[in-house]
Amino acid sequence: MEQQVDAGKIGMWLFLTTEILLFGGLFAGFAIMQSLHREAFTAAHHHLDRSLGVLNTVALLVSSFTMVMAVHSSRQGRRRKLIVFLLLTLLCAGPSAATFPLSTTRRSTWWGSTGTWWT
Repeated sequence: MEQQVDAGKIGMWLFLTTEILLFGGLFAGFAIMQSLHREAFTAAHHHLDRSLGVLNTVALLVSSFTMVMAVHSSRQGRRRKLIVFLLLTLLCAGPSAATFPLSTTRRSTWWGSTGTWWT
């Protein structure tokens, strides 16, 4: 049993280390690009819709909470609550799905091309 606990701790530390490396690299890349293209980041800042960002953030936080409650309900054997929390978690995907088309409209980008995000 102690060996399983040790393996779990090593696994968690490995996960945390890889997350730090991943997000450290992403933030470093962001900082480098922002320093190289300061005027483009300033111009792009004026095109952001803060209400969509707030909506997506709230949806993410609420879905995280409802998922934790679903896991908790599952461990307690409360099937009905589990289903309710899973459905609430699924419903939280709605705001993100609804705002996605708004973020992919045609516009000129800082690298010069026009079109949607995948072109």
